Amino acid sequence: MTSRTTRMIHAAAVLGALALPMDLPAETYDVTTLQGLGGGAGANGINDRGWVTGQANMQGNAVSRAALWVNGPVPIDLGSLGGPETNSAVAWPVKSNNGVIVGISDTTQDNPLSPLQNSFSCWPFFAPGVPTGKVCKGFRWEKGAMTALPAFPGGYNSYATAVNNRGQIVGWAENGVFDPTCDPNFQTLQFRAVIWGPKGEMQELPPLPGDTTSAATAINDQGQVVGISGDCGIAVGGVSARQMVLWENGVPQRIDDLGGHTWNTPTAINNDGVVVGFSLPLDQEGTINYRAFVWTKEDGINMLDEMPGTIRSQA
Repeated sequence: MTSRTTRMIHAAAVLGALALPMDLPAETYDVTTLQGLGGGAGANGINDRGWVTGQANMQGNAVSRAALWVNGPVPIDLGSLGGPETNSAVAWPVKSNNGVIVGISDTTQDNPLSPLQNSFSCWPFFAPGVPTGKVCKGFRWEKGAMTALPAFPGGYNSYATAVNNRGQIVGWAENGVFDPTCDPNFQTLQFRAVIWGPKGEMQELPPLPGDTTSAATAINDQGQVVGISGDCGIAVGGVSARQMVLWENGVPQRIDDLGGHTWNTPTAINNDGVVVGFSLPLDQEGTINYRAFVWTKEDGINMLDEMPGTIRSQA
């Protein structure tokens, strides 16, 4: 899971940066500025149909809306589970090509655990950047209709990150367990990685041995899922992302990291099983100066270079 410091980075395509022959001619690109809904905008994903997804802020940047840009800079407001003045966002890259989009949205329901638990994982990804005290749900959007994705029994909140072309949606959801590894100022209930199936079925993806919580961040068309495993923490990263995980057939396997014990997060996996994301080097322990990486089963993890003058990066 990423931090609020990076959530508003505009979509950037860094193409062909690895192992290209040096005599190739430079590429030329057209750059289009995407509009908000009177405020700012942030895009983080594009699929093979050219659909760009992210969030578009309303005037004053006090409300974020899940947004879709198709063939131009003007956004389509995907709506919200809580009505016209409540937050929603597509906070992670969505690569599905069949018209299904997933994300997160506030609802009208007050969080029964407030003020101890204010708003689960969602609030750092919305424009206000402060807890709302509302139950937040992952959503599935298709053909203009937004549907809430349920939590596990006993839980209230859920979070959707990605969907594949088979209609499988991944993310994380609370259950009814009060987890002592949580920071009670922000989170009290345990959460676990989940696959929501096309027919509404839910499959829990367990954490690595010794950890209490897990969260899924991406899925490919083979059904391989990547995510994180760790303590409950604040459900936005940190110690919740102590270890990186690849689930195959529901079984967790540890992915190599850069040595740190927090902020280790895969963000995407392609159909060849190549994983990218960000990880904290051991010499940066205690900071959020994580670095972009690429990982394969054959070659393990490789750190990607940063832009000059920067202190953190993510892929």
